[in-house]
Amino acid sequence: MMNMQQQTQHLTNYFAIGDLVAEVSIALEKARLTQQELIDSYFGKWQPTKKKDDIYYVAYDFDRYDVFARIAEDYMFEISKKVTELEEKLKAYESFTKGELEDE
Repeated sequence: MMNMQQQTQHLTNYFAIGDLVAEVSIALEKARLTQQELIDSYFGKWQPTKKKDDIYYVAYDFDRYDVFARIAEDYMFEISKKVTELEEKLKAYESFTKGELEDE
């Protein structure tokens, strides 16, 4: 049977993992929206089959959408860090739980 300290540790781990999952979900949604903006508003402006003059709009907006690309890259990096942190917390939680089972 779990004592109060073990129950508290379980809840702490549970909420830490839940927080990380929420942070990953938020960063993923931000990255998805940023990527969609790039696709719809930048890459959708000019295609080789459209008017050749449209390429000037693409060149004009390059710096603006370069910023969007870098924002999406930052979100992807944030997601990667959070997933690594989540994996570490899950391993620690598994070790903690395994240790509890061996103690019983």
